[in-house]
Amino acid sequence: MEQEDMYEDCVSHAGEAILVITTEQLEMTKIAELQELWEKINILKEKSNQKIKEDIEALQSILQELEDPLEKSKLVDKETELTTRYEETMKRLGTVSEEGQQLQSKVKLEEKEKETCKKTLLDVTKNKSYSLPKAKYNVNLYCNISNIRWQLDSTQDDIKGYVCKKSDVQPFSLDTKQHSKFYVSNYLWDLMEEDW
Repeated sequence: MEQEDMYEDCVSHAGEAILVITTEQLEMTKIAELQELWEKINILKEKSNQKIKEDIEALQSILQELEDPLEKSKLVDKETELTTRYEETMKRLGTVSEEGQQLQSKVKLEEKEKETCKKTLLDVTKNKSYSLPKAKYNVNLYCNISNIRWQLDSTQDDIKGYVCKKSDVQPFSLDTKQHSKFYVSNYLWDLMEEDW
């Protein structure tokens, strides 16, 4: 019995060893299958990532192609606008330069005229000191001889005033538009009295 027991123990241990070995083989097989499955998953993941990268790059290139004409169009429009502004500014600059030259020549002419006016004013001032007293004297002389007193607040076309006579004062008002110089002169002579 001892041999039988030993045999049974051996068989039992052999069965357990076979079971352990079989279990280990099953686990190893499962581990190998899991590793193989994991590798397949990694390969699929890498392929997926690569495909996503390619799709992103393709979309970016499409987007770039779409944006480029818009950007080029915007740049061309901006360049055209700036060129137009530049040309307009250059035209304005040319016009302003011409106007500036014209104004400078006008200023020179005005300065010459100013100098001429200054000289004329000096000449008139010199002559005034001589001719003004003489003119006043002549006017007073004519007033005293003719006895005509002029009304200085009348309009340019009216000749107004009065003639002083010994016995009365004779007013007059004549319109130069209606009467000739000859008529005005004769009329005034007729109003005066001869004292001599």
